[in-house]
Amino acid sequence: MEGKEFENFCKAVESGETKYVENSGSHEIGRVLFCSGNRLEVEVGGDKRETWGAEFCSEAEAR
Repeated sequence: MEGKEFENFCKAVESGETKYVENSGSHEIGRVLFCSGNRLEVEVGGDKRETWGAEFCSEAEAR
């Protein structure tokens, strides 16, 4: 996810929308907590937080 797509995605998160992303390397899906620079702070598995680079993420449906 890059550029305008990432920018619009983060605006939606900041406005309170619940969004999920899939990490293209690990194929994990996480709920986005917030954006910082070109990175996403993601909650994975309900109890773990990770920081993922936007370039490794694509929007996903909740599972």
